[in-house]
Amino acid sequence: MTSFFRKILKSSLGRNFLSLTALQTAGYLLPLLTLPYLARVLGVERFGLVAFANALMFIFMVVTDCGFNLSATRAIAVNQKDPREVQRIFGTVVFVQVSLALICMVLLTVLALVVPRIRAEWPLFFLAFGMVLGDAMFPTWFFQGMERMTYTTIVNIGSKLVFTLLIFVFIRGPEDYHRVPLANSAGFILAGMIALWLACRNFGMRFCIPAFSDIRTLLKETLPFFASRVSVTIYTSANALVMGLLAGNHQVGIYSAAEKLYQALQFAYYPLNTALYPYMSATKNTQLFKKLFRYITAGNTLLCLIAIPCTSWILRLLFGQEFNASSLPLQILFAAAAISIPASLLGYPFLGALGHTNQANKSVIWASAFHMVCLGILALSGNVTPVSMTGIILLNQMVVLGFRTFQVHRLRLWNGAPAAT
Repeated sequence: MTSFFRKILKSSLGRNFLSLTALQTAGYLLPLLTLPYLARVLGVERFGLVAFANALMFIFMVVTDCGFNLSATRAIAVNQKDPREVQRIFGTVVFVQVSLALICMVLLTVLALVVPRIRAEWPLFFLAFGMVLGDAMFPTWFFQGMERMTYTTIVNIGSKLVFTLLIFVFIRGPEDYHRVPLANSAGFILAGMIALWLACRNFGMRFCIPAFSDIRTLLKETLPFFASRVSVTIYTSANALVMGLLAGNHQVGIYSAAEKLYQALQFAYYPLNTALYPYMSATKNTQLFKKLFRYITAGNTLLCLIAIPCTSWILRLLFGQEFNASSLPLQILFAAAAISIPASLLGYPFLGALGHTNQANKSVIWASAFHMVCLGILALSGNVTPVSMTGIILLNQMVVLGFRTFQVHRLRLWNGAPAAT
């Protein structure tokens, strides 16, 4: 086993994994400082309001991403040796993402005019929109495809340090809640500007207005990935958004405290997923994937089983006594995490990388359709609560894992069947 992991660490997969692990480690340690601080300083109500705004911004980020973190990553990885093609992809994606960000800004203006809960706090939402602009500028897909994640790591860690410093300096009480999205936006925009500069300086990329035919081709290729991302968003950020509209900020605060810890556990595996996808797209190394899948699934399940009885203690330690009501939702989400990690690994790092994008996408599309039905039932019955919301997340992860497992066995991929062309 030792030689197996040593061999991985010496490969491009290993180097990218280590870079992403460093990024994620910083991504956990810094929020572990800021999240408890914000929860205690802002209180449940204001904490929930900020989470409500962030949920809407994340939906906008999915629109501006448009699936490029998957489709463009694969396109760059396949064409690494062709500088002209890489430049064409880079210029087209950047142009489309910035254009989509401007469209989202117009949409936010419309929402601020017609939705009372957003209109009442419109400055907060527009300050938070800087996160969307910064995310649209950051070409994560480019560095992933070039398998040069060190750049992403350094820039992201730097931006998170800026955000963390601003939080502790400028957030002193509940009345400072507007400054939270302002600090977050500053970090995102700074990171995006530096990342674009690095892509231009170190890789010779240039900005351009692409041909309409290139835009049309790009959008056609990324549409299946975009559908998948939208579907995932429906059963992630949509929950906090629906609760903010129907249940109020206090309920969003209780739900978000549990959700943040659930997301932290999921993000712990993000470096591996992100590094595996371009690697598996290029090598189709099924045997390596199977070994990693078994180790990770076993370790993750054990971790979740240990964490479930400790939720009350974890919440008191991190967020304070005011968030005790988050205990049961967090237990449900830890159970969901035991399912979501293997489900995620079977998605794009495996099915998608082996050419079965349609099957990977269908799983989340069906799950999101199920989620929307459940949300409708909860809304009509007046039962939109943190417990009910986390319950449908658990059911959704079961749907995704079941569908992907069935497809892997149907296509005989676990037995070494050749990848689709």
